[in-house]
Amino acid sequence: MAKVYNIQNLLMDKAKEIVNGSNNWLQFINSAAYTYKYPFEDQILIFAQRPDAKACATMEFWNKRFHRWVNKGAKGIPLIDYNSGGYPKLRYVFDISDTHTTRYTVQDVSLWEFNKEKHGEAILNLENSFNISSDDAFLENSNLELRIYKIAQRLTNLRLQDVLYDIESYCNDSLMEELYEYNTKVITRDILSKSAAYMTMKRMDLNPMEYFEANDFMEVINFNTFDMISILGNYTSQMVGGEIIRGGLTREINKLKLQNKIRQENVQNILPKDISLSYSMSEGKRSVKIENRGSEGGEKKLKEVKAMVEMKMINGVQYQVEEGIYNPIVKESSFERMGGTYRMEGGNT
Repeated sequence: MAKVYNIQNLLMDKAKEIVNGSNNWLQFINSAAYTYKYPFEDQILIFAQRPDAKACATMEFWNKRFHRWVNKGAKGIPLIDYNSGGYPKLRYVFDISDTHTTRYTVQDVSLWEFNKEKHGEAILNLENSFNISSDDAFLENSNLELRIYKIAQRLTNLRLQDVLYDIESYCNDSLMEELYEYNTKVITRDILSKSAAYMTMKRMDLNPMEYFEANDFMEVINFNTFDMISILGNYTSQMVGGEIIRGGLTREINKLKLQNKIRQENVQNILPKDISLSYSMSEGKRSVKIENRGSEGGEKKLKEVKAMVEMKMINGVQYQVEEGIYNPIVKESSFERMGGTYRMEGGNT
């Protein structure tokens, strides 16, 4: 029980420390960018004991899910488990650096990565889902950090009333209790949107300090009770993990992979065997490469195939165009799934 008591004290002390100035808060966010799947209390304890951790799990999870063994002599990170018959006890997690592959490892760990060249379209789709301007001039003249910040701002505005309700309920004895309602709203919106943007940028392997300064986070000192910092920390991680990265970028990246797979299968099915087709991505734009593999009359056939697989993007939907008939690559409606196609009228598309 003494160990549990020590870890509880560590949790409370570290929680006070991370809001005691903007630099402390940013150091915590640098760690939490990789642990946003965990509850806020666990994030604090991981930061306090292994701030460089990148992917944590229990020994059982490493063994059964990935067939990775924990290194001899590795020390687990103690976290507090409150779901053990009413009495808190410790459970231990290990960072991926504390483990190694074995002969039983079939599918190893693949940590989430963002590739600016390959995943540009995923960012665009995420912006569209939040009704953020996707004007070409805006995208061309703005950096990726600014676009992430705009997404975080939009998401913060959507969540703001819930956050303010929680703050009003738990602000006793904090500096937030002394603020006027308007100031509370302004400070909360500012620190939450910047924290979510910073954490997202960090996880995307960007450099958030090229966009932000430490002074941008100085208002974190107002969240100076455990309840207050828990509200800020939990909402930040939920926004980043649930709606920007896992629920946003990862969803859009996976959707694009599926669309590309379906598109290539659909088109390949109608190609002659001696014609090969492949897709590539650059700066978020698709390109198709069609090659003749040596048949007679290859050049003529190649021209016919290129005409046959002409692609057009209309309102975010990719179509295969043949003799004026538009066939959607991804079938979304029952009409399309039954083989329905479209003929465009009224000018160029």
